[in-house]
Amino acid sequence: MVQTTDLGSAPIRKLFFAYYFPAVVSMLSVTVHQVVDGVILGAMVGKEGVAAIGLYAPVLIVFIAIELMLMVGGGILFSQYIGAKNPTKAQQVFQFTSTLTILIGVAIAISSPWLAPWVTKLLAGGEKAKVYEFTYDYAFWSLLWVPIFLLRVLWGGFTNNDRAPKVSRNATILGAIINIILDFWFVMGLEWGVAGAAIATGIALVFSLGYVSFYIYQSKNNLTFKGFRFSLKLSGWKRVFELGFPSFASELAFAVGFILINQYMIQFGDQAVASFGIINYLSFIFFRFFAGVTIALQPLMAFNMGAGNPQRVLAFLRFGLLFSLGLGLLTIILGHLGGRYLLVVFSKNAEEAFYAIANPGIQLYFYLFLGIGVNNVLSLYLQSIRKATLTSAMNIARGLGLVFLFLWLFSDIFGWEIQAIWLVKPLAEVLTFTVVGGYTFLLKKQFYSPSVITKNTKV
Repeated sequence: MVQTTDLGSAPIRKLFFAYYFPAVVSMLSVTVHQVVDGVILGAMVGKEGVAAIGLYAPVLIVFIAIELMLMVGGGILFSQYIGAKNPTKAQQVFQFTSTLTILIGVAIAISSPWLAPWVTKLLAGGEKAKVYEFTYDYAFWSLLWVPIFLLRVLWGGFTNNDRAPKVSRNATILGAIINIILDFWFVMGLEWGVAGAAIATGIALVFSLGYVSFYIYQSKNNLTFKGFRFSLKLSGWKRVFELGFPSFASELAFAVGFILINQYMIQFGDQAVASFGIINYLSFIFFRFFAGVTIALQPLMAFNMGAGNPQRVLAFLRFGLLFSLGLGLLTIILGHLGGRYLLVVFSKNAEEAFYAIANPGIQLYFYLFLGIGVNNVLSLYLQSIRKATLTSAMNIARGLGLVFLFLWLFSDIFGWEIQAIWLVKPLAEVLTFTVVGGYTFLLKKQFYSPSVITKNTKV
């Protein structure tokens, strides 16, 4: 357990990896589950089953976007209150975000019979295709579990901010193990297909949430159920949304950008849609390692902001940017050297026409990791110092604005073929960091000076 005093004095690298390694282990357990899930579905259902999960991703991102606004905004404010030695206000933030999450999740679950057909037609195209059928099955059953999923995301984030990163890690590992066991049973044993995979995930989430709930029940640090009451009253509720809105904008823009790219892929046929679905499935697996960086940095930076340690905040920022850049380069190399092998794992019996599209596609698409990690770190820092307008503009530009611009230029104006479409997202990420990073560096007194950090993060 990392003590409060450590967050304000321990070495930067030691603290980062104390939070990053649990996050990575958590991500690895999810990755192992996704790989096993993909292999099982690929063998039992075919590449269309794996593609269906990949195509459902933007729907999941929309829900994550809503929840991230509460988790990140609430988490930053929670840690700042803890750093400022005000646990009562921190607990009020926890109660407010939990109540709102439950209300949102229940509303989505009740709407699933109407939501599932609509989102499936939007993402999978024609109703006669196998991909449509599998996407509908996965979407319908997944939507029913949304309340559990959202609460698990929120409370897992709060345990990280409560100086207990291993709790979320252990909960994720437990969920992944149960998920894998149920995948074998439901998909292979009972032959429930992608619906079985969705049901297995939902049941696993229940166990994972139960583990996190037990930690909160024990009240080891500041997070507790003692005196907990459902409430939508919070004096600083606007601050939660102000701090969290850039994360919401980022995820939502990413989802809409994904849908735009997917719509352009539909014109190239079912093989192109399946290729994009599987490559996106793979990219989400690798993205988890970059998400671990921001998961680790968020409570560390927020605590030191609340405690009045701006120099340590900047040190965490520099370390996070360099680490993300190195990780991005390694991922690009892996995409070039092992892209074909990764594709084969999830599409063993696919036609050669599929590989003709997917193999160069994964090599080009993986260049997005050059910018996505550093953008996430910079975005986290900017929203933490309450530069919400710039952060939101940055995230909307890389997730949607530049994606739309490049799609329009490459396809509608220049008439380039599918290879250019794979570069849309990578170019959007790299250009965003170049522009925003350059702009904030030129005006570094307004964005990186200790006085600005102290002034904008006072609670």
